[in-house]
Amino acid sequence: MPYPIASNLKAKGGYSAIVYKKGSKVIAEDNEGKVIAKGEAGVDDASVIQSAIDASPFGGTVFIAVGEYIITKTIKLKNDLRLIGEGSYKYYPILKLSDNVNGNMFESPNTEEVVHRVVMRGFQLDGNGDNQTNGSLIDGYFEGCLFEEITFKNPCQYGIWFRKKDGEALLNVIRNCHFYTKENYGIKMEAPDLDIVNCRVDGALIEMVTTTQLHIHGVRGFGYWTTPAIKIKDSYDVVITGNNFESAGGTMIRIEAGPNEYVSNILIASNSFRAWLLQTDNTVNCIDIYYDPNAIWCGEIKITGNMFLRRSDNGYKHWIYANKMPQSEITYNYILGAKTKEIQVDDLTQVRIRGNMRYTTENSGTTTFSGDGSTTQFSIEHGLVSTPSKVQVTPMTEDASGDFYVTADDTYIYINYKTAPPSGTDNVKVSWHAEV
Repeated sequence: MPYPIASNLKAKGGYSAIVYKKGSKVIAEDNEGKVIAKGEAGVDDASVIQSAIDASPFGGTVFIAVGEYIITKTIKLKNDLRLIGEGSYKYYPILKLSDNVNGNMFESPNTEEVVHRVVMRGFQLDGNGDNQTNGSLIDGYFEGCLFEEITFKNPCQYGIWFRKKDGEALLNVIRNCHFYTKENYGIKMEAPDLDIVNCRVDGALIEMVTTTQLHIHGVRGFGYWTTPAIKIKDSYDVVITGNNFESAGGTMIRIEAGPNEYVSNILIASNSFRAWLLQTDNTVNCIDIYYDPNAIWCGEIKITGNMFLRRSDNGYKHWIYANKMPQSEITYNYILGAKTKEIQVDDLTQVRIRGNMRYTTENSGTTTFSGDGSTTQFSIEHGLVSTPSKVQVTPMTEDASGDFYVTADDTYIYINYKTAPPSGTDNVKVSWHAEV
């Protein structure tokens, strides 16, 4: 007898095969109700699912009914496959790796073959990572694939590992997924061109290594990250926009160019970064950028229009830290509170830091003093985050036009006259401009 919802599926566009549990059996049937394979539930689940995939024609759909399936060996995907789970939200089919599989749950057929145009939707994949020595939930070479509405839980290594195949433009999308991966990365990206859209992360999201073209948008990330939530190493062309990240202690974004490595064209814009319950001796930074002396390049990084909020008395050492980031800018961010300094760039060569609310790097105004005939130094509070590197003072009255020179410190600009201005009321008027 066909699975009860089979007729409904046919009305919605049909399927090539359906896998379901009935009593102590796991069964795969085709769209005419003929049995493709069956076996003992909890023992033969992976074999029956594999048989359904193998029997599916080009462009076919394999439907997995709600239930828990114990995966005892790796399932091989193939081109133009649609693998769809029954249900929605938290009632997806659960596929869980058995103890000591020590391999991947799903993967491309072999190390040389790229899988094209796969759609996977509507599952909870549980890697049972505490009982494995290696393996990811999905691993292989993928091009033009869509993974959506999937919960990736407890992998031993990664939720998805996109491996690199030379000469392939690997245009993949991860959408509306939930990564519950703790200290492991949900995604390892070695292949180019990946979009991550509207996902939730509990733990670390992605490790991007020696590749290009990553777009992260609409992600909500939360967790105590012992590894950076997003790690970008030896990569370029990255856009991180419109996300909401919260952390209890770890670095949120790490950008790194090691020896002979190259990082370029990184945009971090319109995101919200929140920190709470950080330990009192916290020495980590929210966004951490490292340019190794022997790197090829680590620059053209733009951090703009973000919100950085501290939600407890403790906080990051710096919200944004870089030892060096030439041809870059940090502009128009809202920054609230850090333990040491909100923004710290050790080498400011070719770096523009402007317009950040609550972190003033440029200021100007008009100030009036009353001379007394003996005072030669007048001070102006500049309101900048540190000692300005550029200061210009312009006299606006005749009594302010004497011979003077200008000095500055962390708090004040000092106008030092060689001869004291004459006595008068509001007779020493100057305009000033200062930049860090």
